[in-house]
Amino acid sequence: PDNGKLTLIRREAPGSWLEQALVARRQTHFSYDAETVIDVAPTDERTFAGLTAYYSRYNFVYLTVGAHSDGQRELLIMAAEMSWPAGKLRFPAEPVRIPHADTINLKLTIRGHTLPFFYALTAARRKPIVPVLRATLLSDDCGRHL
Repeated sequence: PDNGKLTLIRREAPGSWLEQALVARRQTHFSYDAETVIDVAPTDERTFAGLTAYYSRYNFVYLTVGAHSDGQRELLIMAAEMSWPAGKLRFPAEPVRIPHADTINLKLTIRGHTLPFFYALTAARRKPIVPVLRATLLSDDCGRHL
């Protein structure tokens, strides 16, 4: 523990069948916000931390802070949408390069069918990450694997 902060020890990625490190809250409304502030210094493209809208290992969207292969910190969106049985992952937005020095605020705001992500560095104004994604993938009706 560090100054009352929650520290997660890295584990497997969100689509993994193995152990994951996460804090979860069940969606109980059609419209909601989820937000976190993270302090992470990834050094390569295999280490991430972020905010996930998660239904199952086949249906999730993950806004992550990671690092490019050159070590530069970046924001990525990873999406698994109706990906059963293959578990295919796609990247619906270009990476956003960000400086190493700051904590980062990540937010998602689900309103009905839309799922936009936002980010802000330290005291900066929150910026949207495009495109706005579909929140409908986070449901039984979307999965095609039930």
